[in-house]
Amino acid sequence: MRNSRSLINEIREIVKEEMKNVEPSHDFSHVMRVYKLCMEIAKEYKDNVDLEVLKLAALLHDIAREREDKDKTGKICHAIESAKEAERILKKLKYPEKKIEKISEHTPLIEIEIKSKYIPKKLYTKKAKKMAKERVKFMKEFVKTLEKEIKRKC
Repeated sequence: MRNSRSLINEIREIVKEEMKNVEPSHDFSHVMRVYKLCMEIAKEYKDNVDLEVLKLAALLHDIAREREDKDKTGKICHAIESAKEAERILKKLKYPEKKIEKISEHTPLIEIEIKSKYIPKKLYTKKAKKMAKERVKFMKEFVKTLEKEIKRKC
């Protein structure tokens, strides 16, 4: 099996190629901003985070963005499709199944985390800010519940 650095570099190149035609708001530079932000946040949790998993999840979190952008039906969710695509790519590279599961779980969660922190700050009206605050509260509760369910043993 390849080492972590070469795997991450390989994934970075796959993502860069896959996203070359994506709208600028969610192109490869967006992925790298999210990646850097995840690394910054991870510094606070260095004893409790698998950096390789986090790096791969951050790189792959929007890999299916173009599918959603081109979908005229509105039925494609890029976060869900990105998790599926991440799984497909990592299986092809013979990445460990347990880690693939973690990445598939983290991919949509990264999306929620980033949006809940930054979108409300970009809103202008009091009503929009209030609505965003309520939605962020809901999303945080949802993520907390989801994480508990994921960690629960059968």
